Amino acid sequence: MCNVTLLIVIVLCIGKIGAQNASFQDLLYLINTTRTYVYASSYLTYISGDALTCISYLMRYLTPTFLRGELCYNVGDRGSSREIFGELGNKSNTNEPFMKPYFWPGVSTTAPKYLKYYDNESHCGVFEITMDGKRHCELHVRNDSINKKDPFNILNTSCLTSYNEICEERKPLVILYSDICD
Repeated sequence: MCNVTLLIVIVLCIGKIGAQNASFQDLLYLINTTRTYVYASSYLTYISGDALTCISYLMRYLTPTFLRGELCYNVGDRGSSREIFGELGNKSNTNEPFMKPYFWPGVSTTAPKYLKYYDNESHCGVFEITMDGKRHCELHVRNDSINKKDPFNILNTSCLTSYNEICEERKPLVILYSDICD
């Protein structure tokens, strides 16, 4: 009986460690490639009462401390884009990689997005953001990893499992990506 209990504890501990495996190199690999979508989120962002969907970004310039790129999104049925720039780095006391984009739409104050999990095979990552004292999550997926014929198939990957684990499954999963995003 003790062996079974010990095995369960070890598996649970490994699961927790696995969901916190992102490095600064992972952050660079996720955002410095093709267009990346904010595939899902634990919150909705609004501009003038309309929810934003199809949020994506393509970095044009990156250094170890700075980012500049194009952010695209839909407001209702209208597509919009804007230039974004911001900071990159590691949180000093935890060494967690983060990006802190300025002028993210619908956000009144700039909040760092901490990369908590990255899957190199599925090319997706889970970010944690604190806004107005509340913890939120975002699931970012590289464009080349989304099955355009069935865009919801990403929900079966390790990223969704890690999203639920990091967000403690009590946060909603709002899908922001659909086939109209391309």
